Amino acid sequence: LTLLDSVDNLGGWVTAADVSPDGQWVAILCQAPVQSIWLYPADRLGLDFFDATSRRIRINGGRQCEAIAFTPDGKNLIVANEQRDLFRIPVALN
Repeated sequence: LTLLDSVDNLGGWVTAADVSPDGQWVAILCQAPVQSIWLYPADRLGLDFFDATSRRIRINGGRQCEAIAFTPDGKNLIVANEQRDLFRIPVALN
């Protein structure tokens, strides 16, 4: 199994991850130097997980983002930072 801290092409430090309520997607939150959320299909979990086609959502002005969670309906991601701000990010997971 690939460890998140051993992947160097995510553009930043991994600070959190979550799986969508339907189990189909994994969201990975990266902090610095480029704040981003990566969305990967969960059906590829295993050694070739990071070879799957992914989607990247860049975060501008998020400060120090540290936590991520899907909403129960799976239509949004909630991101929290160290400064106690919460951000709702709509996602279309089709």
